[in-house]
Amino acid sequence: MANSDWKKELKKICTILKEQKIDILKLAMSGIVDGKRQFLTLKDMNIEGIDKIISENNLNPNFEFGKFVNRFRLAYNETIGKLSEEERQFGEELGIVKNNIGKRSPRLKRIDNIHVRKISKSKKFTYVRRTKKPKEFIDKVINEALPKILIGDTAFVELENEFGTSYATIDRIICDYYAQTGDNDGLEQYKEAKKNRSMQTIMQRAKERREEIEQYSIVTNVEFLALSPDEQNSQLIKKIRLERLKENKKNSKAVLLTEETTKKMVEKTMKYFRNKNTKENEFFSDDDIRYMIYRYPSLINRSTETLDEKFETFTSYEGIDELDAYGMVKTAPMILGYNSSRIKKQLDLLEKNGIIDVVFSKPSLLMVSPSLMHALIEYAKERYSTSDLSDIKLNSIFVANSTLKRAYGITADELKERYPYEVQEPDLGYVISGEDLGKTKTSLPAIMEASKVINTVVKNLKCDKKMGVGDDGSI
Repeated sequence: MANSDWKKELKKICTILKEQKIDILKLAMSGIVDGKRQFLTLKDMNIEGIDKIISENNLNPNFEFGKFVNRFRLAYNETIGKLSEEERQFGEELGIVKNNIGKRSPRLKRIDNIHVRKISKSKKFTYVRRTKKPKEFIDKVINEALPKILIGDTAFVELENEFGTSYATIDRIICDYYAQTGDNDGLEQYKEAKKNRSMQTIMQRAKERREEIEQYSIVTNVEFLALSPDEQNSQLIKKIRLERLKENKKNSKAVLLTEETTKKMVEKTMKYFRNKNTKENEFFSDDDIRYMIYRYPSLINRSTETLDEKFETFTSYEGIDELDAYGMVKTAPMILGYNSSRIKKQLDLLEKNGIIDVVFSKPSLLMVSPSLMHALIEYAKERYSTSDLSDIKLNSIFVANSTLKRAYGITADELKERYPYEVQEPDLGYVISGEDLGKTKTSLPAIMEASKVINTVVKNLKCDKKMGVGDDGSI
């Protein structure tokens, strides 16, 4: 539907609803349809007498009302798109938007009242030979840029913005100047000053990148579904960079991503899942993949080998085929953030207790740690006095933490103490960003060192037994 067509249809419908004294602002625009949350069509809206309103006014019952109201609101707030003054006015009058929501102020960064975006598009000089460079430009670099560098009064990024060219070009002009004048002492002094400014430039660029990312405005998961592919790609890049910024604040080793790098990483992940499709079946559409990444941005950090290993782990269980595994990760992509060893322990527990099929209806259960999963299963057996949980409702087995405390007077930690999870090997730490229920902080070296100590003790005990040494040290 063309941009103007849906707006006309939306205006017509909202005019009729207002005449019926229906408050559009109080209507839910999304809901559960066929087991999935999605934007509602006009016929599915929770409006008393909607069928009569549709028939009497000859309205399209399948008009995507929720989607287009949401899109109108995003454009009104200038998050995605823009409205004309006439459209803004009828949106406020018909109650599509709140009329107290002001137009968002532009979020362009400025340096000395110069738009950064304008700087990035400004004409740059192309350096071919020294003789081809404009003399006025060279003189300006030597007379204005060089003194600032020598006294440490500027950072490289500031010079790039000021001169509209890369620092490599400025550096080449200055080095040529010293070579022509034969001022070797001056060249050494310049090199030292340049070295001192390099770190400041790196920090300055990182600061600007942080400031740029902090200004991003992203939509909710439901709103994301209403966007066009181009709009989704734009929002996807923003959300990924925002998530990396959050990681960077917690851990400075998390490098901030440029827009170009982020696009390449997204495309790599898109390609991986596209390759799962066959000529006969499209298991992962581009819409599916974008939505998976939007809900779990760290998915782009996973290597091909790691993802393959996790799919192989899923399909190694009887009753879970490739199609099942694909459906699970489309529903809960964040489960791909956990290592295969952890996933195997969870599936082993579910299979052992005859309830492995619960991962089809609620794959997000794999975000529950193996120790808590074990404790919840054992607690359900105790409550229902049975070892067969196949007929027990899923929510009655895997009870939420808040419900545990309120209904049964026990916490998850207390349950894990009551039903300890016995493992034959160290439970290695796992790392996951985004929608995680908790991270272990045990480092791998520490675990391996502890394992060595335990193995040594066990070996000594076996040796003592062979020699006839008793537990109390007697022979």
